[in-house]
Amino acid sequence: MKYAKYISEREIEWAPKNKAGVSNYNQDTEKLAADGYLPILETPRPEGGNFTLSYKKEAGQIKFVWSEETPPEPTYAEKRAAEYPSLADQLDMMYWDRVNGTNVWEETVAAVKAKYPKPSE
Repeated sequence: MKYAKYISEREIEWAPKNKAGVSNYNQDTEKLAADGYLPILETPRPEGGNFTLSYKKEAGQIKFVWSEETPPEPTYAEKRAAEYPSLADQLDMMYWDRVNGTNVWEETVAAVKAKYPKPSE
């Protein structure tokens, strides 16, 4: 069994393996309890997704609490970057626009900018 001190919802202090004058300190449950260390109830990280680990002190033990993180909303710049054609494709568009007298590249870039406008400050 593992032991730790509860510091906060986001922090624990693991019990040391050895302490001055006591080898195998982390196996002496009486000394651990006297020094404020509690047993840890570990639960495995859930499969898939992004999870954050926090701790809860309950019934004389510390429990692992896994919370699923909601990914932040992408910024307009990230949305634009994902939608723009590759630089190689954009250069190709510019070349053919010049050869054919068209403006496909400008229209493509303008459409992305219109779809994801820069926020006003």
